[in-house]
Order: sequence, then structure tokens, then C-alpha cells
Amino acid sequence: MLDTPGLHSVTGQNAELTKRFIESADGLLWLSSSASPGQTQELEELSTELRRGKPLLPVLTRSDVFEEDEVDGEIQKLLRNKTPDNRALQENDVCDRASAKLEAMGLDASILAAPVSISTHMARTEGLTPQALEEAGFEGLYAALMDIIQPALAYKQRKPAEVLLHHQEENVLGSLYNTVLPQLSQLHEALNAGQEALLQAPDQILKHLWRKIAPFFRPYWKNTLHLATARCFLPD
Repeated sequence: MLDTPGLHSVTGQNAELTKRFIESADGLLWLSSSASPGQTQELEELSTELRRGKPLLPVLTRSDVFEEDEVDGEIQKLLRNKTPDNRALQENDVCDRASAKLEAMGLDASILAAPVSISTHMARTEGLTPQALEEAGFEGLYAALMDIIQPALAYKQRKPAEVLLHHQEENVLGSLYNTVLPQLSQLHEALNAGQEALLQAPDQILKHLWRKIAPFFRPYWKNTLHLATARCFLPD
């Protein structure tokens, strides 16, 4: 489990470093703030790795909320863990939208693990006791991590073959699909358009050809005209 700078870092170098970590990973933890959970467009940036069948675990962070409470006779805002019902609603919503996004991208939605919610702030505030960790969602996170170990190990075992396969698909065939095939398609369209133009404009072609060759015959036409005129005045 690596703490990377993040895909959306303001520093391009940090983003590139994160991509290098992701390429080496056997499984992916998709961190998403519960304030705006499950921004599914982020999955597009992970599409290369997801196409390789790596397991994906969504983790909703900051799963806490401010509530008003009376402390020493004064109303204060205190941070609390979100309720289990609230967490379940967000987790189900993220799961549904992420599954739909993966299917829209042509990916197998079975790589998506059930989302979990955590609050590191509440776990630390309550002293990192077993009860605090459980209420902050960390017991659920640990269980989810245990569940994705087997898919991650399965990918790790077939990783050499996967790397070679996807190198061919992404770099070799990908260049053909992205460059050569579009050019061939454009050439095919141009040939069809040219053939159609030839079939529809034979008269224009003949006129153009006549304009090109007519000047070469003009001297012969003049001599022929003079000879024809002279014959008109000669006796039989």
C-alpha cells in the first residue's frame, strides 16, 4: 500500500510518478471523498490498468459530518462518524454508478469490489482503540483488503503474460488502430469519392480531353480546309 502524490496533483512530475506506481500495482484502491463520492470520470484515467483485470476497491474517505451538541452549556459543532445508514447509501450509490461507468467503458464490472467508508480523523480523535477503528470503518476496510488479496495475487501470477499481451494491444495494435487504420479508411473514402465522380462526369472528362488535344490538330485542319476550297473552283 503506497502513498502516491495523486493523479490530479498540480505538479506534473507527481502525476507521472503516480502513473508509474499504478503500472506496477496488482490491485487498485480508489480513494474518493465522501463529500463528493465516486467521481466516475476518474476511472477513465485508470482505464489502462482496469483493462488488465486488476481488482478495484473504492474507499470513501472523510466519512464524517459536523453535528451540533451542547458542551458546558454552549452549542458547539463536533465532528462525528456518519451513520451506518448514511454510509450504506453512499456506498451503494458509488457502486451503482461505478459499475455503470465500467460497463460503458467496455470493462468487466466484476473487478469492482464493494465500496467501504472510513474516517481517519475520527479514528485518531478517539484514540485508535478497537472500538474507534470499528466505528470509523477500518474493520470494514481491513475485511475488504483481505477480500481483494486473492484477485490481486491471481493477477500477479499472470502478470508477465498480461504485460506482454497488453503491450501488443496498447502499443503495437494500438498504433495500427490509431494511425494506420484511420489513414486507410480515409484513403478508401477518397477512392470511393473519386470513382463516384468519374461515373457522374464523363462529359466533363471528354471536354477537358478535347481541349487538351485539339490545338495539336489545328494545322492539319487549316490545310484540309484550303484543299477543300480549291477543289470547289477546279473543273471536273
